[in-house]
Amino acid sequence: MKTLHGIPASPGIAIGPAWLYSPDTPAVFPQLSQLTAEEERQRFSQALELAHSQLDALYEKTSREVNPDAAQIFEIHKMMLEDLDYLESIEDHISQLHTAEQAVSVTGQEFAQMLADMDDEVMQARSADVRDITRRLLGILTGQSAQPPLTTPGVVCAWDLFPSDTMQLPRQLVLGFVTEQGSHTSHTAILARTLGIPAVVGVSELTRQQLTGEVIVDGSQGLVILDPDEETMAQYRLAQESYRQQQAELAQYRDQESRTKDGVALEICANIGYPADADHVVEVNADGIGLMRSEFLYMDSPSAPDEEAQYQAYSQVLRKMAGKRVVIRTLDIGADKVPDWLDLPHEENPALGWRAIRMCLDHQALFRTQLRALLRASVHGRLAIMFPMISRLEELHRAKELLADCRRELEQAGVPVSHDIEVGMMIEVPSAALLADQFAPEVDFFSIGTNDLTQYTLAADRLNQKVAGLFDSSHPSVLRLIAHTAASAAAQGIWCGICGESAGDLSLLPFYISVGVRELSVVPGKVWELRRALSQIDSTAPLPNK
Repeated sequence: MKTLHGIPASPGIAIGPAWLYSPDTPAVFPQLSQLTAEEERQRFSQALELAHSQLDALYEKTSREVNPDAAQIFEIHKMMLEDLDYLESIEDHISQLHTAEQAVSVTGQEFAQMLADMDDEVMQARSADVRDITRRLLGILTGQSAQPPLTTPGVVCAWDLFPSDTMQLPRQLVLGFVTEQGSHTSHTAILARTLGIPAVVGVSELTRQQLTGEVIVDGSQGLVILDPDEETMAQYRLAQESYRQQQAELAQYRDQESRTKDGVALEICANIGYPADADHVVEVNADGIGLMRSEFLYMDSPSAPDEEAQYQAYSQVLRKMAGKRVVIRTLDIGADKVPDWLDLPHEENPALGWRAIRMCLDHQALFRTQLRALLRASVHGRLAIMFPMISRLEELHRAKELLADCRRELEQAGVPVSHDIEVGMMIEVPSAALLADQFAPEVDFFSIGTNDLTQYTLAADRLNQKVAGLFDSSHPSVLRLIAHTAASAAAQGIWCGICGESAGDLSLLPFYISVGVRELSVVPGKVWELRRALSQIDSTAPLPNK
């Protein structure tokens, strides 16, 4: 028996035979062509056309079997195949009399490595997409494409799973996913959560193991147990049944109101990063979306997304939520989260640098495109617009002025815009929390981002393992800032919520209620658990000593 550790990607427990998925990637092909450059260009052009047809078929299959939002990844793959830098690199190699295979292989390696070296987790996930389209083109050019041979139920183990791999596997036979590569935001993780399949990713040296026997996947703890002994197997079969029972018990809270035992109402909302995640929010019947990150539109695109593309994405989510509030955070990129097409300078300390609202106010054309798209989408539901990383009143004033200016433009052009849009700000910088009483008259709501608020207050980078022990969202200094923010909101008659990870900390729930927090936004999978915990709290009871 051997236990491996990885990243919990999709909760639940899977038990079954390991099945090592190792698709054939053409590795041997001539580098120098015996054909003319024009003939190699023609070969590549034909392969490109067939790749587009295959991606169209995968899009249709995914839309039918999962949902249209999950299928968007194949639209992104098509856009990658149309990226000018990508195509020019292939053209350069073919011009040097390389074969189309060599040109695609070298270009794919270069682009994938460039994305993998970025600090941003979302951009690192795009590296797998480049490898996916590279393998697809090479398979077409060499005629070596292979179909996955899974024929009996099993736990799929792989170095990595590309979106096309995942969608070509027979869903009814997949008990769980385990990959050596990947992160919580990788496509394997996202799709596993969408399908309710237990998954662990980022398992070091997985493919070096003897994967021939039974395997246990604990997607909640990030554990993978190879060849478990009888005692461990028995324990996990009990745990598997217990998990199913717990999910069934929690499901009873799906349609219950989010209230304390003595009737204090809170909104239990969900955080999402992609439009596809809205389906899960609807499934768990969250009270709304407390944070929709808009970065996916920018990080997944080979160029700045236009107004129409953004309008379609925002409208889609608003319609799905059917009148429940959707809080969409405006663009929060810059410094360590920079798409290829946005030329921003390197910064020594990006967490304190030129990012989020600071970058948007300096790139007003980019910002106005997003604001116009949001305003246009507002007629399809209950929209709330939230500005990130506000630290000074001047920033908030300028952002609101740009929003008002975009509204005037649209209305003068006869474009309908809702008159009931809430405008709020994130409280994630200590200066904003300390001046919450001055910010409150300027907005309709506060949403406290406890992840950044904690790291800025305690000067502890939450991603740095050397100081991870200092990062504590329940530290008295952080709680004092939260209490002051909530009190300032209540005094002004606006609502205050929390969208950071500590929103799901059940031990802090009584404190949040006592200080006046009235909205909590968590990952969709925690909504029922939080709703159950809320129903068992008496808000009049004294707080436990910390």
